[in-house]
Formats: sequence, structure tokens, C-alpha cells
Amino acid sequence: MHRMWSRALVLSAVAVALGAAPAARACHRCGKPAAPCVPMVPQTITTYCTVTETVIDQVPVTVMKTRFRTEYVEVQVPVTRCEVEEIPVTKLVTRMHKVTEYVPARVKHCGHGCGSTCSYQMVPVTRCVPEKVPVTTYIKRPRPVTEMVTRLKPVRVPEQVPVTITKCVPRKVVRQVPVTKTVMVPAVYAPAAVAAAPTPQATPTAQTAAPQG
Repeated sequence: MHRMWSRALVLSAVAVALGAAPAARACHRCGKPAAPCVPMVPQTITTYCTVTETVIDQVPVTVMKTRFRTEYVEVQVPVTRCEVEEIPVTKLVTRMHKVTEYVPARVKHCGHGCGSTCSYQMVPVTRCVPEKVPVTTYIKRPRPVTEMVTRLKPVRVPEQVPVTITKCVPRKVVRQVPVTKTVMVPAVYAPAAVAAAPTPQATPTAQTAAPQG
């Protein structure tokens, strides 16, 4: 009986100690009672954060560019060339000219027993006579000649041509991103599913040990 009485005293002391555990403690400075201990449970909270992103869009843009095309235009160009011309030059040249003349000449004839006889006959005599003769020669001389010639001249003509290019244009996009985190909240403010979960407390242990006495 003494043993049972001692056991009952021990269990009562444990129950009193466990029952007084959640009681408020006084502040060591002001002496006021502190807030009672409230069991905390984990809770998942989803919040939305605003995120700004820069997106690069490729946009086709038509621009005008200057291009050059080659055209050929007829132009008159002076061209100088050398021509050889023949110039006549007349000079008097002395030439020897043969002239045949008949002059009388005495000719002796032998007679028949009566001696020689003389007679006159016309005999041709050729002699050279100087004579001035005009002679024409041609001298070649170069002569510059300028004439207009039609040539094709290349000319660059500018023109505007539409060209389509791809341009990168930055664009800002604002979107809401869900952020999930786990925080500890009091059990009284937690949802029913969280509040119904068993929490480790010392009081049920004291209640379980009491029936053993």
C-alpha cells in the first residue's frame, strides 16, 4: 500500500508539471505574464511575383536603299589622228637632149681615069643639147586631223530600291510568376486539414499514465 501511494504521488507531480508547461511565464524585466505558447504548424503559401522580361522580336522592316546602275550614253569625243598627205613639188631639171641635124659635107669620089671629084651630101650629125625640163615630185608630210567621234560613255545612275531586312526589336513582357514557400502559422489560423493533424504534446501522455494508478 505504501508503494502504491508513492506511485500516485509521482504521477500527480508529473501531471501537475506537464499541465503547468503551457502556462504563461512572467517577464523577468516587467513582471507581466508572457503570451501563452501556441502550437505552430507548417503551411504552404503561394504568392505571385511580378517579373519583367525583355523579349527580342524579329520584325521585317522595308527600307529604301540607294543602288547604282550603269547606263551608256552617246557622247561626241574629239579624236586627233595623223594623216599623210602628198604635196607636189615642181622643179626644173637640166637634161641632155640628143638632137640630130643634117649638115652638108663634102665627099670625094674617085673618077674613072680622070681623077677625083668632090660632091656635097647631107650627113646626119647628132649632138647633145642641154634642156630645162620641169619635174614634179611628191613629198609626204604628216598632218594632224581632228574629228568628232561618237563614243559610249558609262554613267552610274542612282536609284532607290526597297529592301526588306529583319530588325531585332526589344519588347518588355510583364507576367505573374507563382512563388510557393512554407511558413509556420499558429494552429488556430491553419486550415481544418492542417489543424486536425496530431501535434506532439505532453498532456495526452499524462492522461494515458493516470489510469495505471
